[in-house]
Amino acid sequence: MKLDPIYQAIENRNNPDEIENKGPIKGIKNTWLGEGYYFWDGFVECAHWWGEHHWNNDYMICKAYIEEEDDKYLDLYGNTEHMKYFSSLLDKIKEYFPDEKITISQAIAFLRKKSSEFKKYTLIRAESPNCGNNIPTNSFNYTTKNPSRLNLCRMIQICSFDKKNVHDYKVIFPQEYNE
Repeated sequence: MKLDPIYQAIENRNNPDEIENKGPIKGIKNTWLGEGYYFWDGFVECAHWWGEHHWNNDYMICKAYIEEEDDKYLDLYGNTEHMKYFSSLLDKIKEYFPDEKITISQAIAFLRKKSSEFKKYTLIRAESPNCGNNIPTNSFNYTTKNPSRLNLCRMIQICSFDKKNVHDYKVIFPQEYNE
């Protein structure tokens, strides 16, 4: 399986050659899908939004591609069977920890340690709905009487637990690093 381009926004430390040689960079903050390498799926605009808001406009964007076998890829955005499966796992975790509020990150870490079936996943794809509410996107009203909109630039993230899945990692922003 080869996905669309993916984009990683990282702090700009003026070291594009080092970044391309060592990349991708592992997420250390806001790792809501667990510890791994975080990318924006398909839309470079999402990476720019992240860089502007989380790196105070001092950021680089790297473009890459991910390849992985379909059975090692948990798609919580575009695959309803995967969503139902993950929801059933979360229900079991809630039964196991009835008095605790478990986050998605904690649940994924727990499942990666305790479930041999879940350990096979090396990628998780999910929408990040509270990010990027201010991105000027291709968004259109469904009807003139309904304020609901069709958003054609979704904030979808991919977390790769294995760096080996990532190929062709290249700095594409700021532009001066491409000259």
